[in-house]
Order: sequence, then structure tokens, then C-alpha cells
Amino acid sequence: KKIYSGRTSLVGKMYSSITLLLKMHPVRHHYKVMGLAPYSKNYNVKKIKNIFNHCLKIKGKSLKFFKNKEMKDFYFYFLDKLKIYRFDNIAKGLQEYTEEILVKWFKNIFLKTKIKNFVFSGGVANNIKANQKINEQKFVNNLFVPPGPGDENLSIGAAFTMIYEKLGYQKANNYIKKINHAYLAYEVDEKDLEKFIKNKYIKKHYQFTKDENFKLTAKKIKKGEIVALCIDKMEFGPRALGHRSFVCDPSNLTAKEKLNELIKQRDFWMPFTPSILDENFTKYVKSKKNFCNKFMTLSYNSTRIAQKDLVAAIHPKDLTIRPQMIKSTDSKKYFNLVKEFKKISGIGALLNTSLNIHEKPVILQPTDIVEDFIKTKKILIDNIYVHNTLFSIKKSL
Repeated sequence: KKIYSGRTSLVGKMYSSITLLLKMHPVRHHYKVMGLAPYSKNYNVKKIKNIFNHCLKIKGKSLKFFKNKEMKDFYFYFLDKLKIYRFDNIAKGLQEYTEEILVKWFKNIFLKTKIKNFVFSGGVANNIKANQKINEQKFVNNLFVPPGPGDENLSIGAAFTMIYEKLGYQKANNYIKKINHAYLAYEVDEKDLEKFIKNKYIKKHYQFTKDENFKLTAKKIKKGEIVALCIDKMEFGPRALGHRSFVCDPSNLTAKEKLNELIKQRDFWMPFTPSILDENFTKYVKSKKNFCNKFMTLSYNSTRIAQKDLVAAIHPKDLTIRPQMIKSTDSKKYFNLVKEFKKISGIGALLNTSLNIHEKPVILQPTDIVEDFIKTKKILIDNIYVHNTLFSIKKSL
């Protein structure tokens, strides 16, 4: 039953306008503003938040957002109002405002419906720090944010709508199942592996060996080397979850810097993230609630052990963590790799980031690694794991 709909919930549009104001891409770089926010020294943050609160607010127990009529063009309005403030303080003010207004909105939904279980979708649902604040509220029992909460989710909604229209509600429920994992796209198989082995660039630069039990791959990671994983079905949504990922030792800051400088080229303030075995999740993550943590859609406070074992994979300033919980039932191969790494390191996690060149799409199939990294950028990755085979740079190089 629909209780409210409207077009005034413009938090995302405000965030995009500030992202552009801070000289970043207004569609792609919201996460950079979110990552920058903890570095602020809190100078004038309260004044900055008051500007945002004057622009868009929720009155009383309403579910409606009320927009300031003076704010006709968001960008130029903020350009004028915020011109005297520092960039990092603007990021902090925007992030805190976003967290506070969303918490109020969720609380008003609870007060109106008495519902304590929430599904949160839409572009703003990618704001993991806001999700953390919502998650921490006493009136929330369960918060589910899907693996692709933005516009990419429309494709699933369209498919579900068609099924309902064709089959009717009762029959459709036999076909529409709960999403237990995000591995829904292109699957790497033996043919992809054979094609990769025969590629002239791979022949020239790499030697390969079967490593189905991941013992050799885990040792490479423990030595501080980078591994590119291209296995099984690709992930749906914006997060790399171990099937199209770069991984390295989460306790090794040198490996992290090597990954960043050679390949990812992320801004210095941006954190990486960890994939954590389900058996070790509470060892590293502070959470009193048993939410779905498999899609990297919520952040948490980290434990002291995490700040040691996962120092390269948490936010260096506020020490928050955006974890992926790995279960063997979701991805047997990736689970086994992390498990093997735990055997030799004592750490039940890996630093994980997407398998792509900065600002380019995530790799779909193994030969794309050759095109994007080796052929175009002249980047030789330490190790590439495809299907069930480890490719390592030839020692003679």
C-alpha cells in the first residue's frame, strides 16, 4: 500500500550540485564528497548545515520534503551561499545534513506506520554513511539496501513488473525470489580461459599454473602482491564483490599504496574496503544488529582488531569500515581464497576494490584486462586469476 509519493525529496540533487561546486563530477563523484567529509576540522560546519536546512527540510511529522522557493537553480544558489567556506567543511556540512534529514524522514515513516523493517533504494541509498546513521537508530530493526540501489535497479523492477502483468500476483511469486547474492551477470568459463592463455600479451608477459585451491594465490597476497580476480559470474550493481576485483593484504599499507598509485589512482582521502569471512565479521565490525552485509551498502565503526588487521581497508580518518560479508553459499571460490589467506596470515579478510581503470567500467571478461590495462595503459598487474588459473609476471622481466 502506497502511503506517500512526491517529487520534492531532492537530497540527491543537492548532493550533486555540491559535488559539482567542489569541482568533481556531479554524477559520478558523490562518494568522493562523502569520503572527504571526515577530514573537516568542523570549522563553520553548523553554519553550512543551516544553509542546507533552509533549502530543504521536513516539517513536523510529515513525510514530505519542503523546498525553499528561492532555490531555483541549485548550483548557483549554493555557489553564492557557500563562497566563503572551505571545501572540506562544505563536504562535512553536506554529509551531516544528509544523514540528519534522512534519519528524520525514516523516523517519521516509523511514527506513521510503526514499521521497523525498511528497504531503502534510489541513488541516495548509495550513501553508506547515511545508511549507517539510519541503521543505528533504535526504531530500526532491519535495513536492507540492495546491491544496486541506483538507476540500475530499474531493470529488475521492469522485469518484475512484466512478470506480474503476465502471470498475476499469485503465480508471479513462484518466479520472483529473494536476492541472496549479487552474482547475476556474465560468467567466465573454460572458453574465456583458453582465449586468455592464447593472447599474445599474456604469452609474452605471464606464466600460468592451475591453482584451484588458491594456495599459491594466497601466498602471493601474503607476500604483498596484487591479484586481479576474474572468476564466475560478474556482480550486479556498483560494488565489486570478489568476482571482478583487485585484492591484496588488508594489513599491508605498502600493498595498498602500490595498488592505488599503479592502478586505481584514487584520491588520497578515499578509503578501500574489506571482504570479510562471515565467521570473522563481528571480530572486525561493530554491529548490534544482524543486517544483510553482503553488498557493501552500509558502513560501520571498526573494532580495534580491525584497525590493525584491516588498516589498509578502512577509512584512515574516522576508522569506519564498509564491509562485504562473504559466505561460502554465495561465492565458494572467493570464500575459499579468503579462507586460504586466513590460514597463512591469521586475517579473515582481503582488501577488495573493483577491477577497472579509474573512471572506466568494471572488466566484463578476461580479455578486457589485456585491452584496458596491458595494451592501453602498459600496466602489468602482479597476478591475474582467471577461472581456476593463476597468471604471474614472468620472473625474467
